[in-house]
Amino acid sequence: MTQVNFADAPLEALLSQFWDLAIYGAGYPGFAAALTAEAAGLKVLLIDRRCDLLWESSRTRNPEAGKLVPEMAPFMRAMACATGIADDWIDPGSAEWVANELLMAKKNVTRLYFAQPVAAKTGKAGLVESVTFALRNRLGTITAAKWIDASETGELARLCGLTAPPSIIIKRIQRLFFQCLRWGPVKTPMEISAGIFGTIAHFESSRWSSERILNIEMGGAYKGTASAIIEPMVRALRIRIGNKCEAPLLTHWSFEPYPVYAKQTAPVTSPSPNLALAVPALSTGSFVSLGERFNLGVLAANKILNIRRAATPAVAAKACAAALPEPVRTVETDVFVAGLGTGGLLAAIAAGRAGSKVFAADEQPSPGGVPVLAGIPAYYYGCPGGLQTELDIATQRFMTLFATPKQMSHGYHALARRMAADTLLGKAKVETLYGASLLPGGTVRDGDRIVSVLLATPSGLVKVVAKSWIDATSEGFLAAEAGVPFDGGRPGDGSYQAFTQSWGAFGYLPEGLSLFISNIDCGHADPDDSLDMTTARIAATHHLVVNSTVCSSNAFNRTTGVMPTLGIRRGKLAHTRYRLTIDDLVCRSRFPDAIGITGGHVDNHSTDYFAESADLCFYNWCASAWAFPTACEIPYGAILPEGVSNLWMACRAAGCTDETSNAFRMQRDMQRIGEAAGIAASLAAAAGVANGNVPLDKLRAALTASGALPTIAEKDLRFGCGVTTFEGDPVATGPATAANIRKWVSALGDETGGIAAWRLYRLGPEKAVPLLKPLLGKPGSRGTLAALILGALGESSAAPHLAKIVAAGISPAPAAKADANPTNRRKVPSHVAAAWALGRCGGQAAFKPLADLASDKEGNSPTARLAALWAFADIARRGKVPAAAKTLAKTALAACANITVPLRPWERAFVAERLRKAVGLPSDADDFAILSNSPWRLVRKSVGLL
Repeated sequence: MTQVNFADAPLEALLSQFWDLAIYGAGYPGFAAALTAEAAGLKVLLIDRRCDLLWESSRTRNPEAGKLVPEMAPFMRAMACATGIADDWIDPGSAEWVANELLMAKKNVTRLYFAQPVAAKTGKAGLVESVTFALRNRLGTITAAKWIDASETGELARLCGLTAPPSIIIKRIQRLFFQCLRWGPVKTPMEISAGIFGTIAHFESSRWSSERILNIEMGGAYKGTASAIIEPMVRALRIRIGNKCEAPLLTHWSFEPYPVYAKQTAPVTSPSPNLALAVPALSTGSFVSLGERFNLGVLAANKILNIRRAATPAVAAKACAAALPEPVRTVETDVFVAGLGTGGLLAAIAAGRAGSKVFAADEQPSPGGVPVLAGIPAYYYGCPGGLQTELDIATQRFMTLFATPKQMSHGYHALARRMAADTLLGKAKVETLYGASLLPGGTVRDGDRIVSVLLATPSGLVKVVAKSWIDATSEGFLAAEAGVPFDGGRPGDGSYQAFTQSWGAFGYLPEGLSLFISNIDCGHADPDDSLDMTTARIAATHHLVVNSTVCSSNAFNRTTGVMPTLGIRRGKLAHTRYRLTIDDLVCRSRFPDAIGITGGHVDNHSTDYFAESADLCFYNWCASAWAFPTACEIPYGAILPEGVSNLWMACRAAGCTDETSNAFRMQRDMQRIGEAAGIAASLAAAAGVANGNVPLDKLRAALTASGALPTIAEKDLRFGCGVTTFEGDPVATGPATAANIRKWVSALGDETGGIAAWRLYRLGPEKAVPLLKPLLGKPGSRGTLAALILGALGESSAAPHLAKIVAAGISPAPAAKADANPTNRRKVPSHVAAAWALGRCGGQAAFKPLADLASDKEGNSPTARLAALWAFADIARRGKVPAAAKTLAKTALAACANITVPLRPWERAFVAERLRKAVGLPSDADDFAILSNSPWRLVRKSVGLL
């Protein structure tokens, strides 16, 4: 088989293609322009720095359609079908997914999200030839015949030389949507005032009978946060409503305020002949309504269609990336925090409180990360204490404004969390910059120290110079830019854990109206790749439409919109001075440099554990330890990346192995390391020392003073659905003494046999084999676990016993029918685990039972059958494959030809190609094409692992 690296092919094809029209900005103007140009036969690339269509609906929550142009009719018809509302009102919770469905049907519209323009190249005739974009892990240059700038303020036009100032914003509107079963005598419209100069609010009816909207109008001169105005306005509203109705529930709100402009006398002229403007801030309207914005895009598209002057393929072929412009500003600070999500928020606050000058940047419009913007406002295990508890208490205080305890049966209110974040950041005097991402290639090092970085923002490049740096970018982007080594995906196929794309949603439950979390696994994406993440957003939004039961169902059970960010569980992992292992978690490891405790369980969302590492597969399939409670101390070394002396990790890329990342990634873990990183970075900046030379006694004393150390047991479960306890079974989690080892062997037939099996497996062959060989062939789980351990360790004497277990699981044997569902990630039938272990230790005699299992269409699941193919390949890789084995492989492959795996439709092709290569069969053209032509980068990368 010819080995070709297909990983970057689609992105390279997109960047090398000459587009008829490239549109920057995926709001209503850009969406309208794309539809209009596509209808005229143009091949269109629609680009945005965000990842959500129609941000004016999905982020600002503006429902006002206003005057409609004929070109808007298809979208409005689709909205009416989705919501049952057919007038001049656009439901903010439905607009994005409706638009996503419409664009998916347009074959000549391609999208690229997570792309910020940073430079433009124009030719002698003033034509825009190319634009360079900052993507998630690289710079990319796009060429097109014609361009439309559909950004809010003219980002692209300014890169092309425009100097005209944008229109003045006369007000920004923050909207809050309340639900109530019966509003009773509450009158609307109602004016609300909280005595804040230049700010007024109106409480108005919605097209949903359950809903009322609080429209808070902030004057254009207001420079504070929206959070500072929301609290007094909502309190004033609550007073006005009194006891006239049941307590209203706040279900959704503006992630960022909607801007309204002062009208200009004339539109601004474009700086380039082949660049049309659909920029609200450079046009004549005030753009109160979404219809105005849509019409602006239609006009720009029609104008560009009629413009004859355009860049040609010949000109574009000669165009190279433009030189980056000079930064628009330089910020000098003690501590820079990249990312204000779960860990970065606490890092910034902690560093500010420690006395440092702190500058923090995030690509989103507000702090909060996963809880606020990805729709997961709840804790999953972990330990309370320290700054985290203070944030929780502040969140709980704000929650009383938005929901009763009955209405929030789990977790915390996301807006309350954001308001608490804004408040604590302000008190810590942290300077923040939103809508900013790290510029690839913009990090400067001097020896082992970071000196400066460049940020890509809508206003231009911003240079940051700092003494201490904290990477809280979730995927370790800053550390990677600084040259820290990383590990990629799992060893079998390079994949990461499944990502999610949450809806906001509420429903009428027995206790009344309640918010709930919609957190469905949607696929597998590479978070380092803008095109892969674009594909993920498009596919996940469609996936939710297909699978959701609350897509604008009715007034009392419906979605409130797709959350602004994807929920990524796992990306690459940084090499740090210490990396936590599963053994640390199981054995409750302690460290002299401890900065907190992590705990929960090894929460991997896979079903195909055969493609995970051997340790993780044994842990889950053989030991059935998925739900085993884990805990250990977090060492300071886990947040110190290799090779960079003034950088700290405060994100899920921090120090752990691939297996441990399934547990060490939860919100409380990130908050714990965020606080420690913030304090340590401040200490280092003040003393002028490297991260490894921070006085540990001072760091731990500060953590003790905040309450983060020692970690206390959580008695009252605040915002969580699991409690972490450090105590463990003194035998199961104790040291490998002779007495404990004897007890582990005895426990193999007991309820704790699974974790005992893990401890014995981790002893290694030299110690485990003599202890367990006498148990081979013993009845029940005792003999089965002994065979699984020995097989996993490569002991050939276990192979006949494992083969018998495999054979017993093939229909019509009753054991297969009695077993649990093999696709359950918590446990698989013993014969599936035995098949995997047989692949570790078996010889040629194992080919027949494995082929039979793979061919068992009636009695076994796709996961079980693919596990058999995987094990077959493992054996074949270790030695010569006879002709009879090749025949068995062909038969098994043919039997598995129609296997489909939800969320992983390519997996059969990968496992099949892996087996073909192992036994010396030719590659199948169709299966190879499935992998090499996949829209997912992780799948294309897997070709190199065959």
